[in-house]
Amino acid sequence: TSRSRPHPHAPSSTTPENSATLDEGHPHAIIGPIRNHDMRLPCPSAYCWIDPQLLGRSSETDCKSIPLGSERLRVTPQVVSATELRYHRRGPGERYVMINDSLISDCRQYCIVRRIPHEDNPAPGHVDSHVHHVDSLFVFLGHSDDLSGLECEVELGRDSFIVHSPHAVFIPAGVKHRYRVISGSGLFVNHVLFGNYNDSLLDIKGDNHS
Repeated sequence: TSRSRPHPHAPSSTTPENSATLDEGHPHAIIGPIRNHDMRLPCPSAYCWIDPQLLGRSSETDCKSIPLGSERLRVTPQVVSATELRYHRRGPGERYVMINDSLISDCRQYCIVRRIPHEDNPAPGHVDSHVHHVDSLFVFLGHSDDLSGLECEVELGRDSFIVHSPHAVFIPAGVKHRYRVISGSGLFVNHVLFGNYNDSLLDIKGDNHS
């Protein structure tokens, strides 16, 4: 039997029905509420790839009220230098920390937005190659109405390429990556599926970063 990890923002209960389990007779079927998804969209097909009634089960997708009150789930971004992160130095413009575990406890998300000002001679890149044990995302948005106007270089695994905004790069877990600004101005968004950025990093063989 396998149980889902309890989430502190989900309604609490001491009854065993509050944990999802795998049906031993149907190893790919999950029985009971999934606590990480108590705020569900009313779309049964998103959670059931076959009709639950065929297995003698039922499905509920009623939306729940946001637990703890929405004021506990809203964040005012903070401007923080990237020097708090391993493999990073101070970068161009301002880095806004939108969400992480220090802003909302155990949110399991990290997201920053960097405002990149126009510079005639951009400084060398401020990020060294690094690897996460979870998926992550780069998003590049230029200052123009159509989101163009920002040019960056991205390293992804063994590849290196130029991106022109608007552009997004999906970074699978375990793939080495970095970026640097080449020209233009706009916004850079980095989203990592882990609440503590430094704890999401895997050591690269031979690196000396602390």
